[in-house]
Amino acid sequence: MDLPTPIPSHQSATFQERGVCVPFTTPALAGARVRRDARHGLALLVPNPSGGRGIYVLPWSGVRDMCHPTLHDCMLHDAIAASKAALVSPGVVRAAARRVAGDGAAGRAAHAAAVKAIQIESESRQATNRYLLYALAAQTTIQASAAEVAALADVVDEIGIGPYAARAGIPIRLAQVEGLRAALAAWSNMGADEPGYVSLVCGMADLAIRCGRHVIGAARDRVADVEGLLIDWRARAEDVAAVFSRPAWVLDGWSLPCLLWGAASGVVAQRAALIEIGQMLAVLPKEAGHWIGASIEAEANQAIRPMVGLNQDWRAGLNALDLVARNEQFRALAA
Repeated sequence: MDLPTPIPSHQSATFQERGVCVPFTTPALAGARVRRDARHGLALLVPNPSGGRGIYVLPWSGVRDMCHPTLHDCMLHDAIAASKAALVSPGVVRAAARRVAGDGAAGRAAHAAAVKAIQIESESRQATNRYLLYALAAQTTIQASAAEVAALADVVDEIGIGPYAARAGIPIRLAQVEGLRAALAAWSNMGADEPGYVSLVCGMADLAIRCGRHVIGAARDRVADVEGLLIDWRARAEDVAAVFSRPAWVLDGWSLPCLLWGAASGVVAQRAALIEIGQMLAVLPKEAGHWIGASIEAEANQAIRPMVGLNQDWRAGLNALDLVARNEQFRALAA
């Protein structure tokens, strides 16, 4: 199989413009993103169905004209659209996805995984709450109510602090991207693929890792001064929350590529996984450069032009029903 030719990809100005990756199970919607739209409520950004350059920006009715979304995807879209949040964020999508999976729309395994993930997240948040309470109790210049600390813990928890830091969502996702990058580099060194092709995905992973480490470190630095953090929280809660949301934005969209590579067995499957991964990865917005104080070069991020076989999905080369089943399995693994 000849390798597809990389093509330059569009670079958004902000993460809101780029949208949030949604774990749809319909094959044609793999890598699709959503963002708020004044006219339609939600707009979907879908990789070009032909496999060519660019993306389609569609309302949900337009998606239905393009493909036949699964029941899970219809429910997930409706759950995100019903969110009262002014903007769609990775947290909004993750919560909606867990609710839909918890309703059984993606199968029993995804249901069980969603229930377990919600329980783990609740336990982690309680641990973070205790950590902040103990840290505040160690100083005497400022007092805080239990409700105030709990609200702050909800914002802080995902980045991972205190004794349970390694179990938090953001450190786990960053480690997964680091693992994918290392696995791809090792695979290339074995002569399984052209180094230039692997470096395409590795380059995007390097950017995500570099930006992720920076914004995680900046957020944890804020927690190191918990007294100052609480003062800032009282004065500018939205600004503080925005700082702690940055890691989720930077790492958004990497869960499925990590799962795809982990599930690929054998050179043929791995090469097909690379095509899928390359097509669905989105360029980091210029906003990420402002966060880390460095330029994010669009040229370092590429999309991949796939080659389509007869009666095959244009990314994985598999039967569409098999892909839906596979994607439902991924929902269980990424709850």
